[in-house]
Amino acid sequence: MMNRRMGAALVALTVLGTTELAPAMDKAECLRSYESAQRNRKASQFRAARRDVLSCLDPACPELLRADCAGWLDAIEQSTPTVVFEVRAGKREVTDARVSVDGQLVADAARGVAVPLDPGTRKLRVEHDAYPAVELELVIREGDKNRRLVLELAAGDSTPPPVSTERGIPSESLVLASVAAVGLVSFGYFGLKGLAGRSDLDECKGRCSSDAVDDVRADFLRADISLAVAALALGGAAYFYFGATPATEAPTARVGFGASAQPGRVSAFARARF
Repeated sequence: MMNRRMGAALVALTVLGTTELAPAMDKAECLRSYESAQRNRKASQFRAARRDVLSCLDPACPELLRADCAGWLDAIEQSTPTVVFEVRAGKREVTDARVSVDGQLVADAARGVAVPLDPGTRKLRVEHDAYPAVELELVIREGDKNRRLVLELAAGDSTPPPVSTERGIPSESLVLASVAAVGLVSFGYFGLKGLAGRSDLDECKGRCSSDAVDDVRADFLRADISLAVAALALGGAAYFYFGATPATEAPTARVGFGASAQPGRVSAFARARF
């Protein structure tokens, strides 16, 4: 996390350093940018917050402020949703259409580049000299990256066009789905191992050692726990995909799953870190 934050800060400082004629900020301006970044970030105005953070990273600003701003920059980048517009007229892609969001023209929006937007309900307007303008409202979700939005232009029809979207899969869903997959594999392994052990116990019935019996019980318990973990993880993955807002900060996802058995005790674990 720290390496990513420092990398983002270095990029921001490089951008600022290219403007040699810009006057250095005084401490009052640094403090205003610092406070404005906090307000805009809490209000989910991430584009404005990013501008404030880049100002706060000016070398003339106090080191304490710059350190906080460097940490915020990574979180802001993760939270800012991006949309890839595709404007079409029938089977033809229209790359010279003009796309406006909340009344502001978005440069090169119809040329396939990812456009950062603030989350919330946004009003879109698509204009082209050969077609009637179309308008529609769209909900932009926090953290939703590279969402593909297809806008259809139709000659002589000013009604809102059908909208086709491809929503990115939240990282939480991917992680929990991975946990579920590991749990199902573990369930199959320990379940088959337990069945094999029970078959051996049938052959030595009445003469089996207590350790052998405990091992079989432990295998079946591991299988049950694995199945429960898989079910819970699948439910969590579905929850995040269909109904939850993506996490604000998700730079790295780590998954761990395991089980262990000792005399008189069996334990299993599943961890997902975002």
